Amino acid sequence: MRFSSAVKDTPTIKNRGYLYAYQNQLNKSTVLFVRGMTTQDATRGKGEERTANLNWQKNESSVNVSYQQISPKFLPRLGFTPEVNLRGSSIMYMYDRPIPKGKLAELSFDTYGVKYDHFSGGDYRRETGGDFGFGLREGLQLNGNVDFSQFEGSDDHTYTIGLLHPRSDPYKNVGVNYTWGRIEGAQYRNISFNTAQRFFNKLQLGLTAQFVHLTTDQKQIIMSGTYDLGHDRALSGRLVQADHDFNAYVAIQKSGNAGMEYFLILGDPNSTKFKRSLILKITYPLQMFLSKRSH
Repeated sequence: MRFSSAVKDTPTIKNRGYLYAYQNQLNKSTVLFVRGMTTQDATRGKGEERTANLNWQKNESSVNVSYQQISPKFLPRLGFTPEVNLRGSSIMYMYDRPIPKGKLAELSFDTYGVKYDHFSGGDYRRETGGDFGFGLREGLQLNGNVDFSQFEGSDDHTYTIGLLHPRSDPYKNVGVNYTWGRIEGAQYRNISFNTAQRFFNKLQLGLTAQFVHLTTDQKQIIMSGTYDLGHDRALSGRLVQADHDFNAYVAIQKSGNAGMEYFLILGDPNSTKFKRSLILKITYPLQMFLSKRSH
C-alpha cells in the first residue's frame, strides 16, 4: 500500500495532489492494482482519477483488464495526464512464444479493445485492433498492426507492415515500415526507413527517414553519429531536415566521473533551424538515501 501527497505553490498557482495505491499478488499468475488520485487546484477546482487493473499471466499468454475514470478538472501540475473527462475500460490479450527449433524463432501477437465515454456521458473514444510478429532464426523480423478507432466522431482505420533485419543486433540493422488507411476522413500514408551501422568498433551511424501524407506531404530525415574517442570521451553529431528546415550540431562528450557528464555543443539541438551557438552542458545525478540497510 502507498500514500503520497504533493504541493506546488507559486504567487498565482496553488495546487494540492494526493495519491493512494494498493497492489496484491492474488496468486502465482494474477496481480490486482488499484489507484486513486485527487487534485485540488485554485484555478480548476477539484479533480479525481481512479484506476483498477487486473493482470493475469501464464506461460506465453497474458491478459490485462483495466477500468479508468478521470474527471474534467483533474490537473496534476507536477505530473502529466494527456487525457481527462473520460470513463471506461480496456482489455488486452498478448501471446509471445520463443520456438527452439526450425526456421521460425519467435511468434507473437496481441489483440486489444478500448471503450471510453465522456465523464458525464456520451461517446468519446473506441478502439479495437491487434499486432503480430514473426522472428526468423536467420535474423529477419516481420511485424504488422491493424487498428480501427473512433475518436470524437471520427472513424479511422490504419494498417501497418514492417520488416527488420537482423532483429537481434542494435548496432547493425535495416528496417522499413509502411502504414496506410484513413484518418479524420482523409487518406493517410506513412513510410519510414531506418538503419544503424557500426564501423571499426568506434563509429556508430544512424539514419532515419519518414514521409507522411495526410492532406499535405511532410518529411523528416535524421542522420546521427557517434565516434568513441576513448577514455570516456566521444564525438557526436546530428543532421535534421524537416520539410524545408535544416538543423545540425556537433558535440564533445565526457562521462564516467561518478556519473557526471559534460557536453560542449556547437549548434542548438532543440532548434528547427541551425543556430550559431556554443553550449556547455553538465549533468549530475542526484541521489537521496532515505534509509540505509546493511546485510
